[in-house]
Amino acid sequence: MFVAENGTKTAVRWAMVPVQGVAPAAGYVEDPNYLFRRLTDDIQSRALRWRLVVTVAGSRDVIDDASQGWAEDDRQIDAGTLTVTTVGSEEGGPCTGITFDPLILPQGIAPSGDPVLSARSAVYMRSFAARSGEKPAAPAVSPISGAASGDAEGKQS
Repeated sequence: MFVAENGTKTAVRWAMVPVQGVAPAAGYVEDPNYLFRRLTDDIQSRALRWRLVVTVAGSRDVIDDASQGWAEDDRQIDAGTLTVTTVGSEEGGPCTGITFDPLILPQGIAPSGDPVLSARSAVYMRSFAARSGEKPAAPAVSPISGAASGDAEGKQS
């Protein structure tokens, strides 16, 4: 829910829509890390962009049940573009102690009454707590070197 300064709430959904077309993963399919490797290879060769598209709920849309689709003629707003130009390793990165929680929202955004949000929040917090007690392992793939651990050619053994 977007919340105006006067308290008016507007139900929205958002999506990150790729600007670049998506091509088949030729040459990567035998690599167990091919999705990660492909993303890092693409970012290292050119900037990747996604459009932030906000859909405003119409009067017939169910806003407290994420499993229900919304009308295709709902108003959509192109709210900006995310551009990714570099990739860094998670080793020593700034997001080690961060987890996603759908209920931690900035001022001006509030959760809907969808119960799945509370369920997801609880599960993500439990997962974060469990992961916080683990000793960090070396990442399987380092985007900086472009190679999988233990193999200079980029294929994991």
